[in-house]
Amino acid sequence: MHFKNDIANLCRKHGLRLTGPRRVILDVLSEADDHPDAVELHRRVTAIDPGISIATIYRTLNLLQEKGVLEKHLQRRTRAIRECGTGASRPSDQCGDG
Repeated sequence: MHFKNDIANLCRKHGLRLTGPRRVILDVLSEADDHPDAVELHRRVTAIDPGISIATIYRTLNLLQEKGVLEKHLQRRTRAIRECGTGASRPSDQCGDG
């Protein structure tokens, strides 16, 4: 994929080694049709390599952001409906840190 090569070239340009875990993370990101947060990214990455920890995901994302390879965007999550003690429902917002 062209996008995958662009990310790999950016990593090299910024002096980042393409370790095995970073390569898997970048592959998953380059093939994503959406913008997964770190937890969803971890779920997808561990389907390929179960040895990659959530800490590795966060460290890699932070490093790629710091080097200007990726940008962090905060997005509002979908609204969850919670049951109140009276039986009434009310919306409750959940916000993630992307």
